[in-house]
Amino acid sequence: MLIDNIIKKLELNSHKSYYTFETFILNLLKVHLESENKPFESQTRRLWFDAYAAEGINEIKGPTQIEIKFHLERYPIHRLVKQIYSIQARKEIEKFDNLLIITPLPISNRVKERIISRSENYKINFQIYF
Repeated sequence: MLIDNIIKKLELNSHKSYYTFETFILNLLKVHLESENKPFESQTRRLWFDAYAAEGINEIKGPTQIEIKFHLERYPIHRLVKQIYSIQARKEIEKFDNLLIITPLPISNRVKERIISRSENYKINFQIYF
């Protein structure tokens, strides 16, 4: 099954599609990490990021927070990075070395570069993966 085919069926401008996509990805990650006997935590309306993989996922090693963004290309980058920074600074959040950002559509190099550049301004001390 190709995920691209599922994504194409989503109405990208529908509010319901965001929740459908997020639920699909979270369930996919849960099954994948369980098959590798790795812990995975996700909750509906999680206060911080959408999910947490304490032992990483695939080639991403170490504690990893996972954030799902439906329209990252439209999302204000400064607000995203500020939000990430403020969450990372909270004492209640699980320790993490990585942040994996998942979107239904490809992320342009321009947006990736802007996120990384803004992150450096905030001196964020973890690796960001797309």
